[in-house]
Amino acid sequence: MKVSDLVRATGMSKTTLHKLYNGQSTRIDFETLDKICDLLEVEVGDILVHTNDAHSSAE
Repeated sequence: MKVSDLVRATGMSKTTLHKLYNGQSTRIDFETLDKICDLLEVEVGDILVHTNDAHSSAE
């Protein structure tokens, strides 16, 4: 499936989809995630991976 197919099917911008595809997005709306999952006929757990990025904090 091409990005242009996702743009047409979900109504999301090409820029948003490219950022998601290339791992450049720092967040995703639940509505957006739901649209992508519906289109691809997958569950959220099929496309998301949790990583534990340790953030240092000054105490």
